[in-house]
Amino acid sequence: MLKKIKSPSVWRIAPHFVSELLLDGEIVPNYISSNDVSRIQTVATIGNFDGVHLGHQQLLKYVIDVKVKLQKRLLSAFTDKSCDTLPTVKSVVILFEPQPLEFMIKNKAPCRIMSLRQKIEAIKAYGIDDVVCLKFNETLKAHTPEQFVQNILMKQLYIKQLVIGDDFQFGAGRRGNFELFQRLGKKLGFETQSINTVCLDKSKASMQINAIPDVSKDAPVSKFKFINGIDILERRVSSTLVRQCLQHNDFKKAQVLLGKPYSITGKVSHGKKLGRTIGKPTANIILRHEPMIKGVFAAFVAIDRLPSAFFNQNVNKNGKLQFSEMVKIQFDLYPCVVNVGVNPTVSEGKTYVMEAHILCNRISERYGLNGLYGKRLHVIPQHKIRNEKKFNSIDALKAQINEDIAEASKVLQC
Repeated sequence: MLKKIKSPSVWRIAPHFVSELLLDGEIVPNYISSNDVSRIQTVATIGNFDGVHLGHQQLLKYVIDVKVKLQKRLLSAFTDKSCDTLPTVKSVVILFEPQPLEFMIKNKAPCRIMSLRQKIEAIKAYGIDDVVCLKFNETLKAHTPEQFVQNILMKQLYIKQLVIGDDFQFGAGRRGNFELFQRLGKKLGFETQSINTVCLDKSKASMQINAIPDVSKDAPVSKFKFINGIDILERRVSSTLVRQCLQHNDFKKAQVLLGKPYSITGKVSHGKKLGRTIGKPTANIILRHEPMIKGVFAAFVAIDRLPSAFFNQNVNKNGKLQFSEMVKIQFDLYPCVVNVGVNPTVSEGKTYVMEAHILCNRISERYGLNGLYGKRLHVIPQHKIRNEKKFNSIDALKAQINEDIAEASKVLQC
């Protein structure tokens, strides 16, 4: 199922991948045969795309626009339209796994906003044809921009157009910027385009952030400035800014920057089943990376499918994002209290786990006692209750869980 194209460090990931996709790239459906490459041309962009935030979304939309225009131009120039080898243009996103900073500074790298699977799902939702995942290792790290372009972009991906952000840098010494790609493109036969940074439009963002309902009637009105004085308005939308929102548990501002609710996703697996013995069963999800947030949260959870209550967005010619009204789409959400961390009371604290206790009788009626195993949960945190802590006894843990449930029920009004 996994196709390695000419290099052991390049994986091609089709957008129609199924639930078997693993983070280490073991099982990936293939979509292109070696006989097709002569008529394939690609419009590509490169990056980490952590969070797939509003800036990333603008980039993806632009890539698709460029793809459509190039496809029309090639078809209009193709004389024999009855031929079986009509030229095809693919939109491609090139990712790195692990992310470069994770490879270079290991556990000192910033926590991921989303998993690789979430990232690919978000990218494919914008209509991107293909995702290519480059295994970031010492070999790729040592590539000069010239080697990267010739060995990967040209020889393996058949790049015709490259679209990058205005702050993009790549390659040994971070020499690979817009100007260098432009020069290489003129020499090798591809075009490089750059798009402007996305910033939040102050007046529209003010209305939008206030349009996101607080989960509690008693919840304080969210202010634009954080505790440390950081303001998201008129600033460049970036993964770093999203992380700052999440570090301060400001999920409303994170939602504005992401253009969608922040969520943690994973597949329910068997745990120690301690929750059942104290009357508080949990759905347990092992997290492959250190989570962006930690602690106990009041949250909503969707089962098997990602919620769709996103925003409509459009970007004006100056790169300013403007918001339209919130798109309200109905989907099943269940209230829950969730612990994200290492569960220090009952484990050695080496593995990150998300444990969700769902505060709804309908869940057992619909799925039964064991019906959630193997299901994918999408947990959408709304409010932080407390930090994770180690208790001296199971009874003390049980008492605290009851308090957490009471607070979550009040916050979520369930």
